Amino acid sequence: SQLMGSISLLIILKILVTGRFAVADVVVALLTLTYSVLAHPSALGLLLLTVMLAAAPSINQNSRGAVLLVALVGFTVYFSKVLYTAFLQGFVSYLTTLWSYIMSALGREEALTTFTTRNVGFSGLPRICLTAFAVFPAVLAGYTLPVLLRALRERRVSTADFILIAAAILYGAFLLAAFLTGVGGVSQSRGLLNGVQPYTEIALITHVAITRQHDVRSLAVLLLAASLATLITPNAVLVNYTIPMA
Repeated sequence: SQLMGSISLLIILKILVTGRFAVADVVVALLTLTYSVLAHPSALGLLLLTVMLAAAPSINQNSRGAVLLVALVGFTVYFSKVLYTAFLQGFVSYLTTLWSYIMSALGREEALTTFTTRNVGFSGLPRICLTAFAVFPAVLAGYTLPVLLRALRERRVSTADFILIAAAILYGAFLLAAFLTGVGGVSQSRGLLNGVQPYTEIALITHVAITRQHDVRSLAVLLLAASLATLITPNAVLVNYTIPMA
């Protein structure tokens, strides 16, 4: 799902950055986005990001219309899938449970239900460890904040900056939700962040490649170190994995 969604996003970014597209671009973006939506519900993050990207200030109306078309078809497929699979009641129940954990994290009520995991070992880990992904948000925030401040100071934003800021805002919202559920109970960080993590990474890489505001090699080394650092987290302990999970 995330691989197909990433391909779709790359085509959307091509349309946004260049301001032009071919019919084949729209067709492939539609096909890959549809595949992503049908494969996993976390593609909702890509749909939300696509809508946000359609508001980019520097693109022409034809390109904006193409991106909105992709988003509209994606949402239609998504909610058709919801209705067809009778997922609606389950989704409402999930939102209710999620809200209960957020309220419990804020100390306003006790959680009424508990999340379970496929492996008992995960439930015994510290909640903050289960809410992982800590290094990438720090890198993203450190990179994006100067871009955002410059845009506010100059009161204008380029398409590349807008793409990065939109992705970072969406990522921040999902990250906050993941953290609150992690504080309130067993972490749902993976399920929440899967829908935005790869797309935000693409937005960051795209901005680096277009603007060259930072030394690409230094950023690559930093992200590589962050990836290797995940091996020291409790989630990487072998006893926390079963053969099917591995």
